[in-house]
Amino acid sequence: AEDVVERSLALRTALGDRRGEGWLLERLARVCIAQGNTHEARALAAAACGIAVEVDDHALQVAASALRSAGTTNGTDAVPANH
Repeated sequence: AEDVVERSLALRTALGDRRGEGWLLERLARVCIAQGNTHEARALAAAACGIAVEVDDHALQVAASALRSAGTTNGTDAVPANH
């Protein structure tokens, strides 16, 4: 799944689709959380948040903001349900 998301991200980036790029960064952050890599997840979520502000996508901003705190809730990786 990670490989498919990464290829999709590369395509969205090449096309200049910032909204799509933001959502794929959010998805990659979820993959990182599932793999236990909360540091990378937070970095990806922060990038997604920046894009969300840039393209004025409130739903993306909420989803990515929730992921930015991954691993900070009682030592667990609390992740909200998929968008």
